[in-house]
Amino acid sequence: MKRKKLLSTVITILLATTIIGCGKSAKTITTEESVTTEAAHTEHVWEDANYQQPSVCTVCGEVQGEPLKADFVTYGFECNAEIDQTYEYRTACYEAQNLTTVGQVTFSDYTVADNCDFFEVPEGYVCQAVTITYCYDDENAWQYGTMSRTCNEDYYDIVGHDDFMEYDGNDVGTCTRTFNGMDYAECHVYFETLDKGWKDTYYTYQTRVYNSVPEGYDGVVVGAYDAHNVWEDNMYIYDVADENSIFLRLPAAVIE
Repeated sequence: MKRKKLLSTVITILLATTIIGCGKSAKTITTEESVTTEAAHTEHVWEDANYQQPSVCTVCGEVQGEPLKADFVTYGFECNAEIDQTYEYRTACYEAQNLTTVGQVTFSDYTVADNCDFFEVPEGYVCQAVTITYCYDDENAWQYGTMSRTCNEDYYDIVGHDDFMEYDGNDVGTCTRTFNGMDYAECHVYFETLDKGWKDTYYTYQTRVYNSVPEGYDGVVVGAYDAHNVWEDNMYIYDVADENSIFLRLPAAVIE
């Protein structure tokens, strides 16, 4: 009988020790006989915060701090455009760049697929595509032409996205995007011109932007900015964006 009591006490102590988290020790454990023990001290092992989650202890799961702040938040850029909506767009005229033409820009035909006609989509990635249509019909556009400016950005890491972008001979860009703390180095981008020219009294420029990203990624931003703000070497979107810029953040990249 005493042997059974002793075995029960030992099991209770072991169980109590097992559930103790990082940096904590056991208190008094009461069984049929009062027993006190100290659990082994375990330090937190912190995994670095990323853009999707704060720092997490890999031992006990405790959370510390906040996720990293996205660059678009840091620079105060609002992604307030929506798919299948049209917005006023102001930009420079082509032949008289001190003048302004006022047109419209529309984001439409958003799709997500596991393939693309212009580049390979690796396993674990998907291809997001959206069409951007610029339309002008004012006198300045008719007299002096237009300059439509499209950007393709990373919501979380502007500089990292741009600095490591490399284009091949087919105008396919390759870059790295970070998602849930992992680097995905086979992200691609391609701009396809669908239409441009005058039709009756309207000038139209239409492009379709393709991005391959890790499945579930929600950091692709496409937009239109004012061509009065000249984008030179070693500049980023925060150097040229202003109150006339229009940004659309694509939804999480999931095939439905």
